[in-house]
Amino acid sequence: MLGNKRVIALFTLPALLVFTVVVFYPILQTLQKSFCEWDGLSEAVFNGIENYQELFTDDLFYESLKNGIIFALILVVFQMGTATLLMFALMNNKIPFKRFFR
Repeated sequence: MLGNKRVIALFTLPALLVFTVVVFYPILQTLQKSFCEWDGLSEAVFNGIENYQELFTDDLFYESLKNGIIFALILVVFQMGTATLLMFALMNNKIPFKRFFR
């Protein structure tokens, strides 16, 4: 039983390492850089929450946020509606190319 757990850990650790390097580390770097004044070329200078204060007082941010939420809702409704129609069509035994879609 202990050997089985070691095999599981052996196969899980590389995936966890790749996940950490590819996903988690960039998220932490982005969070760190969000508290800095940085143009991408010169050295980053810490400026605290000034960037967030500027973001939350900008009207364009709220308009973009609203548009993003509306877009996501429309997309979800469209995809769910399309998937539901396709499901009902595939449940019908008389549809041509039924095996292709399954």
